[in-house]
Amino acid sequence: MTTTSSTSTTPTTSTSTTSTTTSTSTTPTTTSTSTTPITTSTASTPTATSTTSTVKSTTSTSTTQTTTSTTSTVKSTTSCSTTTTSPKPTSITTTLKTSTTTSTTSSKCSVTAPAPTCEYGCGSWCSKPLPWWNDQPGCQSAAAKCALQVADCLASAGWPSALQCFEFASWCQKIQSYGSSVCAGGACSKSDCLSKNPPQGGPTTTTGICTPTSTTSHAASMTTSVCPPTATNVCVLPSGSASSGYYKGQCVGGIEPPYVTCNNIQSDFYQNPFKCYTSKESSDCPSYSRGQVSNACQDACNHQYSNCKNVYANSCQGKAQTNSQDSYSSASQKCTNQLNDCMNANRNVYVPSSRCPSFNSGWN
Repeated sequence: MTTTSSTSTTPTTSTSTTSTTTSTSTTPTTTSTSTTPITTSTASTPTATSTTSTVKSTTSTSTTQTTTSTTSTVKSTTSCSTTTTSPKPTSITTTLKTSTTTSTTSSKCSVTAPAPTCEYGCGSWCSKPLPWWNDQPGCQSAAAKCALQVADCLASAGWPSALQCFEFASWCQKIQSYGSSVCAGGACSKSDCLSKNPPQGGPTTTTGICTPTSTTSHAASMTTSVCPPTATNVCVLPSGSASSGYYKGQCVGGIEPPYVTCNNIQSDFYQNPFKCYTSKESSDCPSYSRGQVSNACQDACNHQYSNCKNVYANSCQGKAQTNSQDSYSSASQKCTNQLNDCMNANRNVYVPSSRCPSFNSGWN
């Protein structure tokens, strides 16, 4: 967006002692000019979008004194991200990150902050919006991105809102089912899918007052990431037993470990091709070299245990143990049994060379 400012200057001259003063006020929409002897006034009004306002003043002289005003520049910027979506199985996102240098100014402004992105809400937790799609591969990729966020929901939504994360996980499965049925049969899209399976929660808008105290200059660096086309875990799920209180494929409390799969950030991939998706923000997830996959899976075991205790065991507080119901104590013991089995099962994880051999490949 470009803001164009126009400036008009009107000199005023008296017949005796003469002073000429030019005062310029620049705003995004209007231009005003006033003349006052040996006085320079300036005003700058920033907008909510990226705007540069420059205030300049000239030297005013008279027969008795000279007053010189300085030039100050205030820049207001916003971060930007660009998302590219194509009919290929994955979407590629390029994000512009910036570094900041500062200098002092005394301007004040009123800013309306943009609404946070929240496609599905569980308590105070919000999911990252899924990419748009219009074919089956795109839908399956969106379902994978959805599934990768379940672990973060369980860990971050807080009690008892974390119980809503099971509904979020079910919503992710509905998106996958939509791709397998509707998209397989012909035309499909994200808008049609969400009209049939509306998400819960929504965005909010906040308004605040800001007092900027610095100008900002930006040094750009580009980060390229992809949306995984599928969510499959390289880790081993323990088999379980009756004495452990669970069986393979039936995690305690229905809480699965986070996914350990290919790293979706290109700049980090070459040293650490694997990632444990513990956060909805991929850049916040730990990454691992090929020789550290067992460590990644054991980290996933610990994360699963934490969610199991904080969500499932908490849901059993105050309940008596029966054949069909756990007490807090029995639920906690099941979480511990599962952790021990998971750590043992993932001491030496075998990862074939075909898994994540290069960026954005070998997801299965």
